[in-house]
Amino acid sequence: MKNILKYMTLAFVAACSLTGCYERYVTYSDDEYVMFADTMAIYPVQKEDSTFIIPVVSTVKKDYDRTFGVEIVDKGNNAIEGLHYRLQSNTVTIKAGETRADVMVHGIYDNIEAADQLTFQLRLVMNDDLVMPLYGKDTKANLMKVCPFDINAFTGYCVFT
Repeated sequence: MKNILKYMTLAFVAACSLTGCYERYVTYSDDEYVMFADTMAIYPVQKEDSTFIIPVVSTVKKDYDRTFGVEIVDKGNNAIEGLHYRLQSNTVTIKAGETRADVMVHGIYDNIEAADQLTFQLRLVMNDDLVMPLYGKDTKANLMKVCPFDINAFTGYCVFT
């Protein structure tokens, strides 16, 4: 009886290990999709260097440059272009052989208050067949004012009791 129970347990363990989990990977073959890398992100605006990047990515490399327009969506924004931020360019170019380009945005530190919760939305201007249905062609950027940090003025950690 012990041998039968031992063989049944061994068979059960073997069956469980052979029927383990499997993962399903979705691939998009050679279809080209272009999108912002993040659909929403928080960007710190500092006094010294307040330029930040919003990455644009493609799913495939091409042997030619690809240029797309970048427009500001007015609906739902409370950050004002020219007052709180400024786009460096209204176009973005993915160079030949690359899958990434950057939209450069300059945050205007002096015009943002410490308690402001500023957002703006960008959209890529491109053919609809380049839009990945899952991600779309928009991104939302949240601006956050970050006060400068001086290590010489640092007196130690704060302890709350």
